[in-house]
Amino acid sequence: MGGKALRKRGFAAHPFFETRGFAMLKPLLKLKRAVMLLYSSVAAAALLVLIVSAFVQVVGRYIFNSSPTWTEELARYAFVWFGCLGAAVALDQNLHASISIFMDMLPARLQHLLKVLLLALVLAISILLVVTGLQLTKATVATPSPAMRISMAWVNSAIIFCGLGMAVTTGYSILEALFGGKAAAPQGGEHA
Repeated sequence: MGGKALRKRGFAAHPFFETRGFAMLKPLLKLKRAVMLLYSSVAAAALLVLIVSAFVQVVGRYIFNSSPTWTEELARYAFVWFGCLGAAVALDQNLHASISIFMDMLPARLQHLLKVLLLALVLAISILLVVTGLQLTKATVATPSPAMRISMAWVNSAIIFCGLGMAVTTGYSILEALFGGKAAAPQGGEHA
């Protein structure tokens, strides 16, 4: 895409972006899209596991009067992974709820500044999720789950991936807001 087309789409608002910003953002956008595609796929698989294990549990309980002991635990852990990865994907697609009434009252420049500050706050929380997730995962490596007897580190590592996914999408949104010529949404919505 040439400079004329980029300016038409609003991408030439910052001199850095015209010279180096676009070159920097393009590979990062590809990385972010690849990570979010992986997250979406794994979240969909976790949802499928959740549905199948819950179905097996219900069939076992109501038809055979005895359900396998592992089905409830598997459904719970699939739900944890689905929720964590889904939260990162929802952040990327700007699907989290937000109240923008006060933001809309501000002048455009102040709105942009506040959006960047909010994105920085989300990035800090994402990093905190990674750090605390790592600590929890390390602490539970030797702890087996009650029914399936797998390490609880497998379950708790979902927190790490949640934080990483949120950090990737928020980091990109901050760079886009600073160098991309558009004000990014506070939740990291993609601007294509």
